[in-house]
Amino acid sequence: MRLGPTGAGTAAIGAIALAMLQLSAYAGFPALTAREPFSLTFLAPPDEGQHMNSHIQVSPGAVAAARRAREGYRPLVLTRRPNVILVVVDALRPDRLSAYGYERDTTPHLAAMQRRGQLVVVPRTVAACPESYCGLLAIARSKPLHLMTDDDLSLHEVLSKHEYRIALMLGGDHTNFYGLRAAYGAVDDYFDGSMDRTRSINDDESVIERVKAMPAWDGRPVMIQFHLMSAHLLGTRSGAFEQYRPAKPYVPWRKGAAADLSKPQFETGNHYDNGVRQLDDVVRRLIEALAAREYLRDAILVLTGDHGEMLGEHGEFGHAKGVYEPALRVPLLFAAFGGPPPALADAADRLASQLDIAPTVLQYLGIPTPENWIGLPLQLPMKPRLLAFQQGYFVGVYDERQPGRKLKYWRNIDTGAQWAFDVLTDPAESVNLVAQLDPAHLDALQQTIRPMAAAIPR
Repeated sequence: MRLGPTGAGTAAIGAIALAMLQLSAYAGFPALTAREPFSLTFLAPPDEGQHMNSHIQVSPGAVAAARRAREGYRPLVLTRRPNVILVVVDALRPDRLSAYGYERDTTPHLAAMQRRGQLVVVPRTVAACPESYCGLLAIARSKPLHLMTDDDLSLHEVLSKHEYRIALMLGGDHTNFYGLRAAYGAVDDYFDGSMDRTRSINDDESVIERVKAMPAWDGRPVMIQFHLMSAHLLGTRSGAFEQYRPAKPYVPWRKGAAADLSKPQFETGNHYDNGVRQLDDVVRRLIEALAAREYLRDAILVLTGDHGEMLGEHGEFGHAKGVYEPALRVPLLFAAFGGPPPALADAADRLASQLDIAPTVLQYLGIPTPENWIGLPLQLPMKPRLLAFQQGYFVGVYDERQPGRKLKYWRNIDTGAQWAFDVLTDPAESVNLVAQLDPAHLDALQQTIRPMAAAIPR
């Protein structure tokens, strides 16, 4: 049974061709740097069935563990099965959301839900990488890139085993690039922006229209995943949300293009904030449309980002090029309808990860997690841990095992250059601490990232 009308073909997207061509100059992607499925519309796409991270070589041990987890997984008989609503916003930074304390009122709807006690905000959450492919799969599979295999059980598949219908309603083009559609696995209903004949690929109105065409909820549990583009550089914008001016997209800007970055930062920051304000309204309308069709009678809603966005920090704009904090930090918010939101343990002190989203949802539902998932449910106390991240030749870890410190270490495995920052006391990553690290600690960090580096052919 489908939850909405079918669609086929390719969207009319000529209006953004010029902007995309500008992006090709802006991005300057090296061979092992990420590409976005949404930007590749007018850039050279990878071979069919391939994606930019196809160079990753997963170890035989990870493959064997995934197969064991799949073969050994047994679903439970559940007496209560709340609907699951997963909202992933492309390129969303938490520090630009008023729900996270931003001085501008960019997310009035989310902030109002927070004040009512309906929304729980996780203070610090990091992505597995600063680009869409591995960010989206890290959310679904609860694994970092270097451990992902084709046999991994995803959140979608686990819920399907528990008799949930699975519907994907995605802004952007997930069909033609990376093989993302195939990577999501078998679902009951699939739609992305490439299937809309009347709108831009990156127009969130397509997603809203899809929801409005859904039938009323029939009582069978459903997982609906949304992907929204309003905050993304290429997202279709409405003039109704041009609240902060002057505003200018940052397509033409590239590293070193201007000695004084203050003006483009100001203009592009306004452009970004306008997109976040629009995004908040899109979420409001999605919630209202779902509620009108009774999908929120009993449901958990998760809102997060696939990665962050650079807005001039360290002379960079966009994402998928480095691993600084603005590109890796993402928001993570939980809301519940028909009951209280998840009670999260030690949320103010811990560093959460995209990998924790799926286990947290399953914990809320009372469903066991696959044995080879790496993430942990945020409802349970956890010991300080290491969290892996990578992008191209940059591989690293967050290390929160020292009290009062959250050390972030990464290495360029091509050049050997290393960086270390205490992102708790130096969130701008301005003082490289590598030379100050105890040699034994530095050696331990280097050993930790070795499996990640080994997965990248040299």
